[in-house]
Amino acid sequence: REGVLKEEDAAYFQVFSIPGQKNSIAFNCPRISSDKELDPLNAEDVSYAYKQGRKQIRRLAEFCKKYLSGFEEAYVSQIAPQLGVRDSRRINGLYKLTEEDILNAKKFDNKVAKSNYPVDVHAKEKGKNELKHLPPDQYYEIPLESLIPENIENLLVVGRCISTTFKAQASIRIQPNCWSMGEYAGKYVADKIKS
Repeated sequence: REGVLKEEDAAYFQVFSIPGQKNSIAFNCPRISSDKELDPLNAEDVSYAYKQGRKQIRRLAEFCKKYLSGFEEAYVSQIAPQLGVRDSRRINGLYKLTEEDILNAKKFDNKVAKSNYPVDVHAKEKGKNELKHLPPDQYYEIPLESLIPENIENLLVVGRCISTTFKAQASIRIQPNCWSMGEYAGKYVADKIKS
């Protein structure tokens, strides 16, 4: 509308209330727009993404103030200090968790965490996002072997970098799963030290 916002600014736009903070909301946006694929391991691409993201945030804030009732006096009080990179590096582990494992609610003897979060792929092309849910009342398990790198001793990896396929990573990457993996790994190491 009137050129305040570009189409890509509103491609990913979520708003959340903040418990205990009256008259404040949190936005999960924008998806960084670029004419080329950005590499999160390339410093120039990361710098570009920070600059581009700030431009998009300014446009979104201006749009909200101008067109959304109640936002007339609104301002941006904080911007995330780090880019929300969904995927970059993943280890080759003793077991590679797959999309099929997730959608078939696979269970493992050495489970580290349980989850029912869907396979949630944010595609680069408009209209190509994927959201595949598990069967109702089902969950999958993340195996310890996905945290253990091949050919490296005395190391556990947790979070979005564990051994998975791209699409499996689109499910395991969420914070509750990462917390569960981290807690398990800490206890696992502590138990090994004691024994």
